[in-house]
Amino acid sequence: MPAGPLIGIDIGSQQIKIAELRPGKTGLTITALGIGPTPIGVVQNNIITDPAAMGAAIKQLMRESGISVKRAVGCITGQNAVVIRIIEVPRMTDAELKETMKWEVERHVPFAPSETMLDYQPLVPRTPEAASGPNMEVLLAVAQQDAVSNYIDTLFAAGLDPVAIDIEPLAISRAILDLQDGRPVARPQAPLGEPAFADAGADETVAIVNIGAANTDI
Repeated sequence: MPAGPLIGIDIGSQQIKIAELRPGKTGLTITALGIGPTPIGVVQNNIITDPAAMGAAIKQLMRESGISVKRAVGCITGQNAVVIRIIEVPRMTDAELKETMKWEVERHVPFAPSETMLDYQPLVPRTPEAASGPNMEVLLAVAQQDAVSNYIDTLFAAGLDPVAIDIEPLAISRAILDLQDGRPVARPQAPLGEPAFADAGADETVAIVNIGAANTDI
């Protein structure tokens, strides 16, 4: 993520949430927060249908919350707008994987591939056996073109500079990452019956449940 102050925006079906973050010696610090109502009728099936109205609402909320930063990171969600899959494909080069993902979209996405935007990331093998095996795992994220375009138009209407558009479940999962030198590190998990923070030396498995007014992500 680029250095410097940023704002994170969460546009829900009922509320808009904005957080202003500024870098400091100990990491990012939240310097302002804003929560306000989502304009009625401007979000349909998780897609913003009126970017101008939504942009005006965001601009007003920023003014009321004392938020001045213009560089923004947003996120989209909803099963009608976003598909996230971990898929297994034969091990291949980066160039071959880029071409393969175009065909994988047709297999895994319920809307027309010509109306989508996609991104993907090969996953780090979890075991030596997996690293030397014939197949590899890839995280595939696909969003409807209209959902992304209207979101960006909304940020422009609010006078903001879009830095990134993330997928909501992935954005939320980063909240529990422990970082060291900018890279995630595993936290120890205690065996059953031992204190929760004992140094057991095992990787921890965590589920995050995000319950919104219209969507629930796990």
